[in-house]
Amino acid sequence: MQHLEFNIIDPKFEIKCRHALDQDLHAILDLMDLARSYMALKGNPHQWDAGYPGAEIILSDIKEQAGYVLEDREHKIVAYFALYDYDKAYDKVYGGKWLNDEPYVCVHRLATMQEQGLGTLILKMLQKNFANIRMDTMNVNKPMRHLMEKLNFTYVGVIKLERNQGERVAYHYAR
Repeated sequence: MQHLEFNIIDPKFEIKCRHALDQDLHAILDLMDLARSYMALKGNPHQWDAGYPGAEIILSDIKEQAGYVLEDREHKIVAYFALYDYDKAYDKVYGGKWLNDEPYVCVHRLATMQEQGLGTLILKMLQKNFANIRMDTMNVNKPMRHLMEKLNFTYVGVIKLERNQGERVAYHYAR
């Protein structure tokens, strides 16, 4: 996995992206709670229900060096995402196909302070660094679907999660 680290300084943002650390856990979990509330408010109450993603999953991301945080100029964590270079659930897409079979990264657990443009910032940064990005979400997650479509991700079909955890709509960005 490529190591990502960047600073953004412009009139709207002064942000640093870095690997998440164990000591970031509580701030990340607070972001996850905020994201769950936001998704429920926007008509998506079940994607991250029952405490998902919890401490065990976030700590696993951190251990695998897949977890990233964005922190503002006051060192407050304002966003989190996990970036992996493979996901078994993406081996088969139903009702369509991936845009190509090239190596890819996949983004999971993207959570930000709402309505600040941080999701857009993260995905644009990833698009600059990776030629192939795959993502998935629930069909009812209209804000995330809108964001991906706005940034030229293509809907490619449906993936099925392990252990009967349901289906997700799948998107692919390729340049």
